[in-house]
Amino acid sequence: MQLWQKVVLLATAVFLVVTFLVWWTSYGEMELVIINERAMGENESITVNITILTMEKKEIFNGSYQFNGTGSIHIGNITNFLGNYLIVATVGNVSVEQKIKYGKYFEVMEVIVTDEGIEIKNERSCSSCESSSVAPRVPLP
Repeated sequence: MQLWQKVVLLATAVFLVVTFLVWWTSYGEMELVIINERAMGENESITVNITILTMEKKEIFNGSYQFNGTGSIHIGNITNFLGNYLIVATVGNVSVEQKIKYGKYFEVMEVIVTDEGIEIKNERSCSSCESSSVAPRVPLP
């Protein structure tokens, strides 16, 4: 091979590696959606406390949200550091704790409060993916 062919081959290889790395690390900020599907009376309200911790138990997000009826709250831009996290959702005296993934295809976490309990969904956001992580529903009193 001549020198110019080696240079072109090296430049092409570097370009392909950089393109792959940029694609692999392209993900949005962590988003959290809290959905209240609980049937409530006129003057009834619930408070949902959400805490997101690193696996070393360092708190990165803590929020408390009140619902007066059914509805949802969308919280964006929690973090952009990929990895595994621990989410703790508390409604009244019932608490659910689940390990969640955040990174490529795992960008949106859902906390669903129903009459049957609290459910945390951490599903892959691509249409052709099969993996998901759903915590079992914990009954409310």
